[in-house]
This record gives sequence, structure tokens and C-alpha cells, in this order.
Amino acid sequence: MSKKKELWSVRWVAYPTACLFPRQKREEWMGDLHEVILKMADNGYPKCVINIICIAWTLILIASAIEISIKDLLIAAKKIN
Repeated sequence: MSKKKELWSVRWVAYPTACLFPRQKREEWMGDLHEVILKMADNGYPKCVINIICIAWTLILIASAIEISIKDLLIAAKKIN
């Protein structure tokens, strides 16, 4: 997908969210996301469906990051006690 056809969900939701994560994770996740977007676009999915899936992937990433952070905090708290 060229820059001209970049989806609003990628520009305004996925990119800013990805910037919150370490570079290696960010690059891996954005690469996977772009791969899925390109496949869906090639298969003729409407942009609104692709946007919804992009937002869902972003929400899953955020939920996973929160879960990992909470687990790390609990492990650290157990070590302190």
C-alpha cells in the first residue's frame, strides 16, 4: 500500500501506539500489520473492514503490553517481599 493510500487507522492509531514500544517489537509488529493490510487490500476487502481490523490489532497489542507490565510488577513485588 503506497503512502497515498495509507489508511487513517494506521496513521492515527497504529503508528502512535507502536511508538510506545521498544524498537524491535515495534518494527516486528508494524511489519506484521502491513503484511496483513496488503493481503486484505489485494483480496478486495473494503477499507472500512481493514481499518477495523487494524484498530483491533492495536487494541490487542495494548492489552498484551498491559498484561505483561502487570505480570512484571507482580513478579517484582514478590521478589521484594
